[in-house]
Amino acid sequence: MATSSQQEAILRAIYISSSGQWGTTGQPITSPERQQAFQVLQDFSTNFDGRVPLSLDWLQTPTLSLVTPAEPLDVTMAAKLYACEIVAESLKKSQYTKWSEQDRLRLRQAVLVAAQHRAQQPVSTTNPLANKLASLLADLVVRDFPQRWTTCISDLFSHLWMHPNDGGGVQMGNRMCLQILQLVAEDCTDSDFNSKISTKRRNDILLGLNEVAEQFLPLLFHSLERITQLIQARTSIHQMRLYLINNQQPLSKMTPEQTAAYTAEETKIRELSIIIADTLQCLEKFSRSMPLEWIMHPQHDFCAAFFHLMREPTEDINVLAVECLEQLALRGKLSYTQWLQWIQDLPQAVQNANQQAAQETEYLQAEEALSTGRPPSTVEVPDPLTRQLNFHRALSRTLAVVVSSHIALVVQDKNLLKGNGDESNSRNQNASHFAAYLRLMVDILGHPSGRVVGEQLTLWTTMLRDPQISKSTNTLDPLSADILTAFVNHMIRIEWEDVEEGSHPQSAILQASWEDEEEYNAWANDYRSRSSQLFKYLGNCQPHVASSVLLSRLKAMLSQHGNGEPRDHLDPTTQQLTAASEAVRQFESLVHPLENVLSGLPVWSLNAQGKSKSSAGSNPQQEAAIRAQTQASLSEIARCLLSWDPQYLFLKFRKVQLLECMKHYWKYEPSTLLQGIECFVKTVGAVDEWGGPPNLEADGSKRISGETISLRKKSSTALVAVSKMVPEHLVPWLSQLSDATRNLLSDPDLLQTNRMHLYEFLTVVATAVEDPGQRANFVGSVLADALNILESGETQEALSSVEKFLAFVGITQAATFPGSVTDVANVKIVSDRFVRVFSAFNELLSVGRRCHEAAKKRPNGGIPSTASMGGITTTVPKEMSVSEAAETLTFPDEGPVSLQDLAVNDPFVHLWARILPQVLRMLDVLFKMWRPEWQSALLRNAVQRYALAISDDDAFLCRKNGSNSGGVFGEGGTAGSVIPGTDRREVNLAPKWSGWFSEFRNTLLQMLGLLAGQRALYSPEISQFFPQIVAVAVDQQNLRAMEHRHFAQYLKQFIEIAMMSCPPSLYPTHLAPIIVPVFEHIRYRLEHTWEPVVQPLSNGISCKPLFVRDCESAAALASNGGEAWYQSYYARSCLFVGDLDNETAEAAVEKYRVEFTRIFSDLVQSALALKGDWALVLATMVREEDSRKNGSSGKGSRGPPNRLASSDSLNADGTPKNANQTAIDARKLRRINSLNHFLFLENETVAGFLALSIIQCLAYPDTYTCRRITRICHRMLETVAWHPRYTELLGYRMLAAVTKTIVTEPKWMVGVEWDMINVFRDIYCRLVLGQSLQVGGQGAGAVHPQISATPVVYEQAKSADKPLQGGGILTTPSELPHQLLMSLPGISVPMVQQLDEDLKAKRAAKDQKDTIRDFLRVAADEWKENEHPNAVGSNRNSLGLLDRALAEESLLHNTKKSAVVEDIPEKLVTSRRKSRAEKAAEEANGLSAFSLT
Repeated sequence: MATSSQQEAILRAIYISSSGQWGTTGQPITSPERQQAFQVLQDFSTNFDGRVPLSLDWLQTPTLSLVTPAEPLDVTMAAKLYACEIVAESLKKSQYTKWSEQDRLRLRQAVLVAAQHRAQQPVSTTNPLANKLASLLADLVVRDFPQRWTTCISDLFSHLWMHPNDGGGVQMGNRMCLQILQLVAEDCTDSDFNSKISTKRRNDILLGLNEVAEQFLPLLFHSLERITQLIQARTSIHQMRLYLINNQQPLSKMTPEQTAAYTAEETKIRELSIIIADTLQCLEKFSRSMPLEWIMHPQHDFCAAFFHLMREPTEDINVLAVECLEQLALRGKLSYTQWLQWIQDLPQAVQNANQQAAQETEYLQAEEALSTGRPPSTVEVPDPLTRQLNFHRALSRTLAVVVSSHIALVVQDKNLLKGNGDESNSRNQNASHFAAYLRLMVDILGHPSGRVVGEQLTLWTTMLRDPQISKSTNTLDPLSADILTAFVNHMIRIEWEDVEEGSHPQSAILQASWEDEEEYNAWANDYRSRSSQLFKYLGNCQPHVASSVLLSRLKAMLSQHGNGEPRDHLDPTTQQLTAASEAVRQFESLVHPLENVLSGLPVWSLNAQGKSKSSAGSNPQQEAAIRAQTQASLSEIARCLLSWDPQYLFLKFRKVQLLECMKHYWKYEPSTLLQGIECFVKTVGAVDEWGGPPNLEADGSKRISGETISLRKKSSTALVAVSKMVPEHLVPWLSQLSDATRNLLSDPDLLQTNRMHLYEFLTVVATAVEDPGQRANFVGSVLADALNILESGETQEALSSVEKFLAFVGITQAATFPGSVTDVANVKIVSDRFVRVFSAFNELLSVGRRCHEAAKKRPNGGIPSTASMGGITTTVPKEMSVSEAAETLTFPDEGPVSLQDLAVNDPFVHLWARILPQVLRMLDVLFKMWRPEWQSALLRNAVQRYALAISDDDAFLCRKNGSNSGGVFGEGGTAGSVIPGTDRREVNLAPKWSGWFSEFRNTLLQMLGLLAGQRALYSPEISQFFPQIVAVAVDQQNLRAMEHRHFAQYLKQFIEIAMMSCPPSLYPTHLAPIIVPVFEHIRYRLEHTWEPVVQPLSNGISCKPLFVRDCESAAALASNGGEAWYQSYYARSCLFVGDLDNETAEAAVEKYRVEFTRIFSDLVQSALALKGDWALVLATMVREEDSRKNGSSGKGSRGPPNRLASSDSLNADGTPKNANQTAIDARKLRRINSLNHFLFLENETVAGFLALSIIQCLAYPDTYTCRRITRICHRMLETVAWHPRYTELLGYRMLAAVTKTIVTEPKWMVGVEWDMINVFRDIYCRLVLGQSLQVGGQGAGAVHPQISATPVVYEQAKSADKPLQGGGILTTPSELPHQLLMSLPGISVPMVQQLDEDLKAKRAAKDQKDTIRDFLRVAADEWKENEHPNAVGSNRNSLGLLDRALAEESLLHNTKKSAVVEDIPEKLVTSRRKSRAEKAAEEANGLSAFSLT
């Protein structure tokens, strides 16, 4: 126990820590005194053994003081708060369950005594010590109740609770009891706290509370009954105020008797409202998780109390009451009778609350009048809607939850949804009550705050989505128009500046709804996103109503704002409307609803041939009437929009947006389509009206305002969007459209983006032409200009060599005349040349992609089927599955196909003979530019070197940027960071080069990918170019010269597509020449990229990027070439970063190193059908196979019904199937099997480099890559584990890489350990134990029979040659894994033998992985102890990815986490589980509820 001097020192330290000066003397506490006090308290809390007994003594002592020479200082509050912290901390850290009964009892009594001291104080909202004591008592309850503290509830309420009949007001003890109950309920039920308490302990507490609930629930109910006293007190004080006002007597002039009475009523109101609010907060926790019988009890019906309390606003009692109801409703467990009672009672409760709100205004006016001395009628009080905002939000949400959580009750009673107005029987009365309830909810949608309206969004979407409610009944018919109108009203964006200035008519309530503009914008974006489905379902269920409402709204907008009225927020320079203008925001609010309503319209409402699923559809006359009304409304909308001629640029933008939405209508009624297209085309070439007279750029070109550019871009994108929706309707006008667009294309001021969109528009229309020859001719004519540019003498000259291309883009001139890069005339000439050539390539790519996408969407799925192929059908018999078709059918199209045959589906392919030579020349030049000899020359020049640098945009992407970063040119952007003082917006060629080359390279690689994806690469006509393709695209010097970022694009955009599009019969002739050198280079690049990271001390090569200051040394190294250059080149991720800051530069090196490795893993995954399109085929097959099995066994589909499980017309990811999907998937399945076999078993060179690269990646410190490589390892094992030639590669090299990574436990591998262990298991089972696993290393090990005992030989699996079915095993077990394991530190031969026995005895996946983990833990501990004893903890601040994981991070060493509150040994037996004899022998109270054994 502490001595008196020690106590005094501790109390002194507590006082210093909690005070700013010494008592009343005013002498400040010095910094040395604070430091000394901190040290004293630190020693006391950690090293002083008697700190808990001393803290308990302090808690029981009424007052604590510190004796000083000047005066005694009171430290009671601070010391007791500190004591509470000490006790609470000891409960968390010590093994409380092992405390003796005496110690536990002493602790409990001490805290109860301290709580009893505070319980006698008046209720206060701020009483930190009472809160701490309540928290401490709650901690004791969850540790001891009910087994060890059986009288807990009676003790707490007898010592702390003040009953109404005890006399006096409400005291703090009541609030403490409520806090204790609330904390215990939270700890035992809230998911945020579940890990704190063990499951058994939590269940025991809940059972115990349920047993003694009758001891405290009546007290809580009586606490709520004090609402009558609160109402009386509020009425009384209101009368006092009126009396004082009438007698013109201010508060300061009250008599002592009046002051005492007035203060007494104020105190009563404060105390009663606080205790009622606290009771509701406690009951809210009970309503969420405790038994419903607690709340809905015959003797104390809390629900009725909640309904009654909805009228009382003091201390937000009404909000808390509604939240309690909400929590009850969210559980969805109300019976039908109870739910109907709520439906009937809630509107009445709302009506009572509204009446009370009017009276509340009188109360506030009287209070304000008394304090200001003004007459009540002239006093301004907060607006009622603003004042009740939180209540209305909670009410709106609760009303919605009551229905949405019990939607099954709504659906099960058909009479509830078919009220006929006759209330003579109970069923019709129920329907009337439900209709009134829905009407109440719709009325609330008229609230001016979007917060209130948004609370109902989910409910109405749910009801409209349910066909039993929306289409089988007329319940929602009279409400639909009001619902749509209400939600559209809040689509109008609020200009927050108006709110802040108070000029908005609803400024007060809007400021109450959102704290600032950022919060409002976040809500508005979420509201728009969630409202999409609502608008779609409204259009689907009530097409005539929705279209009529939108028409009325559009007409109102055109009449009020069509000419820009009220012309606010004008641009000061041009006097144009801006995005903030009222008119612009009004029209913008209609775009989202119009788009979604029209996209949701049922086909039958626009087309007589469509089939209806609604009740209206079953009545042809009613259906026809709805169709006529819908078509009339939409026709009028189209007419209004087309006849609207806005003068302001922003209104023109809105017109384009609204017209684009009409594409859903034009699909069925194209009468006004051509007018809409003409409007778009006209706007694409719109004159720049924003900036007045044309301004000139520094290079002499015409400057176009950003607003006009946005308008033009929107118009061209709308043109493409409409054409994609209705291409067949535009075919008859193809020649007219072609002439109109050609006029635009001839305009020199046309934006490049618009030019691309126009080409895409023409291509989309052309793909709808039925005749293949006409399609091809039209596409050729559209691209004639682009082809002519590429075949021109100027372009051919530029692409003939690297030297001439460098001159073409202005790099050569910079060597002799550095000022040329900033010369205005030269910059313009060079820029125009680049744009001309690049645009030609880009136009070809854009049109080619569009044609390829259209070909895949044709009925045959893009599979060639022409007379030249013998009229072979491309379809598969309907009864045949994908796997059967892949195994039995012959696909002659899976070989060389002529361009003529391919052109039947794809009109672009016949142009490849003209395009490909230009692509290869350009690509060859770009590849050679990065060879060491050219890098050496360019890096030496102060200007030319920037052609090799990354761009400002690349640098920006390497930073961690927030959503509000502002982009490259925003605040904190990277513009001007690579080349100081200039960026690509300036008249300077140097910062433009890097972007130009990136765009060129990206476009050309995509064109190679398109060549492969269209199958043109494998056609006979292109065979003459194939040697050139190989010479350029896979030349080893070109491959080595690529930067990581270039090579990553190369793999993703060309190699992956080539591997997946090549027919199996062409693998040896077309695929092998491409991927053999690529995979060889990948292994080389991976090794030199990661070696400086994994083994930083092996060669001393730096991973820092190349800066300007190092260019001379780098140029010298490049001039020598050889391995030294490439080692340095790859170590820095091939990057030259100019003058970029160090942090961003190092982030760029890491980004591109990791990105390249990840793309390689993704490439292999795609090729092995582990991700992407091929993986989707396998997933769809599995789903359909499960469906067939379950259907034949009568089990039905597994899991709840959903659109994917119940539809054979959808793929596994929910996308719709093509009409010829089975034939397409059969071909893909054959390619999956063939490519898998080819990569690992047919071409030894490919297999060797690929397998070694995969094994290498297991050791690279990147979690993303490692996790995916483990999946690849499983597929590799499934494919080749049975092959003896792979035994050394798998059983030693791969297993060694996996084992090393697990044993060394690097930090980067945290989270991937189980994946690694599963690869270990897969290798060991297949190569040693004679066990095979399911696909992906899943499932229990399947034992194969032994054919021979000496030597051991296992029977091969039937699926050995079918890796997609699990693969095979090595029939003769290998000793290589045993040798490897026995070489590990701490591992002996008996341990390995025991491992084999354990894995054979327990074959379940979890058991085997646990066994392997325990086995490798021994090696990990030994390795750490003997070879790296200080690997962890030597310098905790310097831990990096390659350091060893901490014990709490490690899977091998991280033991199961125990809960803070553990189980106790005593067993709980509630009264419900006792025998009759035991119950009869017990007392009525106290221990009678429990039995301890």
